[in-house]
Formats: sequence, structure tokens, C-alpha cells
Amino acid sequence: MELKEKLIFKKNNKMEITEEQRKRWTENKEAWSNEAKTQIHTPEDLKKFADKLIEHCNKLNGADGYEETANATTALAYAAVEMCAEQFGLSGFQVGCIMWGIIDKLIMSEHDCGMKLLNYDLMLYPQYEDHFEKTIDLETWKKMQEKASEKYQEYLVEKAKENIGDERAFPACEEVAAHWKSIVYGNVPFGYKIE
Repeated sequence: MELKEKLIFKKNNKMEITEEQRKRWTENKEAWSNEAKTQIHTPEDLKKFADKLIEHCNKLNGADGYEETANATTALAYAAVEMCAEQFGLSGFQVGCIMWGIIDKLIMSEHDCGMKLLNYDLMLYPQYEDHFEKTIDLETWKKMQEKASEKYQEYLVEKAKENIGDERAFPACEEVAAHWKSIVYGNVPFGYKIE
């Protein structure tokens, strides 16, 4: 095997991985997911599974562990949900709440105006057309306008600082500020409609 095949290179800000790495990651991901679903029944099982995954990830080094650690962490979280479902039962609704709770805790960006998760496989079924309509409910729209107003006011303050020579000023770019202002004045973005 050539050296190039053994290393992960960055090219155009994307990690390049070898087929060998991709295969190993996929195999581990599938095995861990299967183990989480079929072999984790008690808190003790979960602890052993966690110890195993942590030991595996601690042996990895550098970029090689990048996807492996994410897959291991996902498998562990999934195992915890499966174990809880087996121990005291969870409805589909509760599992949905758990998913959104995890997303809410882990998401790295603002989401004061709400979030939406789309499963594009549902586009294969005509009864799900309403999931893909470009509509925003009135409550979400009002939150968006409030947030845009806050952002636009912050922009104006930063712009004023910049105009008087304050080097700490960091205003948003003009296009973003104009977008916020447009929302404040009632223009619904991106072709959405208020329902």
C-alpha cells in the first residue's frame, strides 16, 4: 500500500479517507448499532458497552479517530435509549421527544425561532405533501421577527461603533443586515408563507 493510501489528507477543506478506513468505519458503525439494539438490556450492559467503546476510541490517534469517535458516541447514546425502552417502555412520541432533546442540547447554532427536520423519503408518498409546504406558523413568524429585530438593532450599534472608529466593532455584512431589516418589516424570506 502506498503512503498516500495510509494517510488522511485534507483537500479543499474536506477530509479524504481511504476505502479501507471507510469500510472499517462502516463495519464498526453497523456492529455497534446492532449490539446497542440487541445486547444492551441493563444498566450494567450499558456500562460494559461504554467501557468497550471508550477503550476503542482511546486507542485511536489523530484524524483516524474522527469518524470512529462520532460513531461510537452515537452508538452509546442509542444503546442508552434502547436500554431505557426495554427497562420501562418508551412510546414513539417519547422517543421523538428524546431525539429533539438531544438535538437541542447538541446543536451548535441558534434555534430560538424553532427547527424542522425533514425526511425526504416521505416525498415518495403523496399523503405527506403538507410536510414539504413552504409555510411558517404565525407564532414562529413572530419569534423570527423579534429575533431579526434584535439582530438588526445589534447591527446598527456595531455599525455606529465602526463609523466612529471603534476597532472592536464587528457588524454583520450589509446583505445580512438588509435581510434582517426585511424580516422586521414583514417580508417572509425564501418564498415561505404564513399559515
